[in-house]
Amino acid sequence: MSDHQKITDRIMAAVGGTKNVKTLNHCATRLRFTLADKTQFDIQRLEQMPEVLSAVNSGDESQVVIGANVTKYYAEITKNYHIREAGDGTKPSADYEKNILKRVLNAIVSIMAPIITVLIAGGMFKVVTGR
Repeated sequence: MSDHQKITDRIMAAVGGTKNVKTLNHCATRLRFTLADKTQFDIQRLEQMPEVLSAVNSGDESQVVIGANVTKYYAEITKNYHIREAGDGTKPSADYEKNILKRVLNAIVSIMAPIITVLIAGGMFKVVTGR
């Protein structure tokens, strides 16, 4: 059994096992789990592992921060545990469909944020120049 497999076994046990994991994805440094029961996500147990930099619950995701080697652990977990990847073409979850208002508001904020800084700068220019 390789070191990566031992570590991924410990990570999977700390997130509640295969039955608790709905989907798994990763970014540059984190494993991003969508869990059925977030109370089974054992942050203290994960943070005691030397390979894990930190563990975080963030919104709908439970994240395990590993660092640059995250792709090796991700590949090991998906290979050995046959966990579905997020965004693999399956039907969106009910939570995703319920949060349409949240997604629309996030889109509006993303569009308006850069414009607001320009409006503030224009207002400050007008105050300073007196025009």
